[in-house]
Amino acid sequence: MKKDKKSPLSLLFFALLAAVIFYFATGMLFRHFFGGFDLYSAQHWQHILGKWKSGFVLRTTKEYLFFVALLALIPGYFILLFGVCRFPFAKVLMLPVDYFRNRKKKELEARSLAAAIGPLPSLKKNAASKKPAKKIRISAENLNRINQLRGKTDPSAASKKEVRQEESSLERAGRFLAQKSEAGNQFDLWETIAEKFEKSGVFILRQMKITSVSFDMVAITQNAMFLLCSGPEKDSVWETADEASPAVWKTENGDIPSPIVPMIGAKKALRDYLAQHSPNYSNIGIYCCMILDRGHISNTDVFIPFLEKNDISVLKAGSCQTEALPNSDALVELITSQPESSQDMNDAVAVAILDLMTV
Repeated sequence: MKKDKKSPLSLLFFALLAAVIFYFATGMLFRHFFGGFDLYSAQHWQHILGKWKSGFVLRTTKEYLFFVALLALIPGYFILLFGVCRFPFAKVLMLPVDYFRNRKKKELEARSLAAAIGPLPSLKKNAASKKPAKKIRISAENLNRINQLRGKTDPSAASKKEVRQEESSLERAGRFLAQKSEAGNQFDLWETIAEKFEKSGVFILRQMKITSVSFDMVAITQNAMFLLCSGPEKDSVWETADEASPAVWKTENGDIPSPIVPMIGAKKALRDYLAQHSPNYSNIGIYCCMILDRGHISNTDVFIPFLEKNDISVLKAGSCQTEALPNSDALVELITSQPESSQDMNDAVAVAILDLMTV
């Protein structure tokens, strides 16, 4: 274990501080326990010395304790000095600062999560939902595609595609190993999120492109759907310029296209599709959420207002160092707390996504 080395100046400071504490503490203790004896009074010491010269002998327990206390003064000071040296003064002095800093952090986290979520739609049914919902017919081909997006396979097709499934398993394993080495625990992150959603009855679709925008997951609840995606693959410090033309994130190694702006278009396309083909679900909330599991955004003072303006949320996970962003667990807890979606709604959203995937 690496020892904490103190500089001579800091040792001198601690020695003086320990001496001050020792002076007041021992003076108070001796006055309280030994009949008002003032440890730092010359007159009191002359009285003790006179009694000693006159043949004073220790007899009572209190007199023995007084003598032991005197002998313990010097080792007591060094024990106190050791304690003072080990005491976390910086941490204690920073407690008020940390309190206000954490309070500010929670305010920023709440702002960032509210940027995309805000108040969820009322759990009461909309007026439009009073109309009888048009039954959505899903072809066998589309049903198979939906099952694939849900991570489920068609048992009847399993025997015909055994070789392709084996290759797919190898590909998934390869992707898993690559993601492990390149992006930490991103694979585990999405698997953990999917497991929590499915355990809570949240209907999810995985790995799709909506109008050419890649999403890792779509989670559907009774009154809302959440389009979830990963952040940039490279670990960098980003200065976002989402309102620039073209919209970019600036890095030390050059600019990358903004991963946020395309999500706005995908959200609009999905809303327009539902309004045209499934009007009963045109008023459900559609929320775009990006989980940033690495790197750091340097200009959150500009970034968070942009998120609020466009109803998009960015959450942190893994090694992301942007303190102003809320943790992805906050979003997962919010989604799992919502009532389950109906089968008709799941079908409407799934068909919409399938059709938009062909654009």
